[in-house]
Amino acid sequence: MSIDPNLTGMANSTAAAEAALATFAGGAVVQLEHGDPRGRDAVVSDLHQATVSVSNTQITAVDGDVAWSWLIAELESVISGGDAGWTIFVVPDISDFGVRVPPEHLDEFRRVLASVVAGQPHVPPPPVTVFAPPESVAPHVTEPVALTVPIAAELAHATANTMAAALSG
Repeated sequence: MSIDPNLTGMANSTAAAEAALATFAGGAVVQLEHGDPRGRDAVVSDLHQATVSVSNTQITAVDGDVAWSWLIAELESVISGGDAGWTIFVVPDISDFGVRVPPEHLDEFRRVLASVVAGQPHVPPPPVTVFAPPESVAPHVTEPVALTVPIAAELAHATANTMAAALSG
């Protein structure tokens, strides 16, 4: 989370203009209460309802006069909570706050977020275990098999990196 330099009078005139990319009503600011956000034991709670927006320079969560922001340039990592819908933004000295968007907008949010954090460290959500064998081996399996598969967020991040490289080259 950061202080907006425009509010402190220290704005950099060479800074890129901010361009809004997406807004998600019905979201919330969240806080990691305990556990490792990269593991299944993470407990993350809503702190405050908010409209979440992503621009080319920051992620914001706003409700009336209350606002939180995370500058893209300061992100050390982005930790996605899988199907739980939350995302924790790790910035210098702060690693337990983030946002949640409504489930129906989660895929879009993660795609937009991945597109702006391309080149930034990203921590994918824990893998999902599916209790079914692939069709190619199903006839030969007589007991349940646990398969670990990557979550779509990893694919979105990889796609964003590829797109960013293509656009810059």
